[in-house]
Amino acid sequence: MIVFYDKRDGRVFSVIEGRVHSEQQLNIKVSSSEIPENQVGKYVVPFEPNVVEEIVEVKELRVVDDKTKRVSEVVVGEKKEMVARGMKPALDNTLSSLILDFENHTKDIYKYRVTVNKDRTVGGFIVK
Repeated sequence: MIVFYDKRDGRVFSVIEGRVHSEQQLNIKVSSSEIPENQVGKYVVPFEPNVVEEIVEVKELRVVDDKTKRVSEVVVGEKKEMVARGMKPALDNTLSSLILDFENHTKDIYKYRVTVNKDRTVGGFIVK
């Protein structure tokens, strides 16, 4: 998700949805007749793999028929393994949940404002 906002008051005025963006999308500039170009802020929401622990089967190839020497995969046990299941926002839990609400359209992003920290990074979203 790429969020475009007015730097003066944090008002969100445009959004590009999605989790993975092309170089062209990342370089796009969105403007508004109401906002001077130098006051348009852009925030690319960082995403990371959603890694979960799962129990997976351990398999080995074994001869299952001595006469024909037929080999087959046989389950010999289980092990815990970290597996990537989709993507999630790489943000603190509160902001991550809010971004997921925006994606699922359960909350309207245009009713929120972007807050910017003193180091000019996006600190979060607040209700208008």
